[in-house]
Amino acid sequence: APATYQDERGNYRAGEPTNLTPKQRKAYTRLMDKFNAKAEPLRDQMFIKRAELRALENSTNASKAEVDKTAREFLDLRNQMRDLHDKLVQDMEKAGLYR
Repeated sequence: APATYQDERGNYRAGEPTNLTPKQRKAYTRLMDKFNAKAEPLRDQMFIKRAELRALENSTNASKAEVDKTAREFLDLRNQMRDLHDKLVQDMEKAGLYR
């Protein structure tokens, strides 16, 4: 089972480090909340774009240009998510929470 701890709001958070001081835990929670606030809309957009792409790929009358455009839009969203994650890792490193 993943490690868990109870944050200052009383919520159990799975898979998060348990060896943090209260100050580090607060910083970790703040960074994760900030990340998730930005990541959730991207995840939603990616889900929709992936569904659109699958529908186009399975359509008998979709043009190659339409499929290519939707695929590029999906890749752009995926790249935004990667950049957001990279920023999270950098922020955690600065806060002494990672590596």
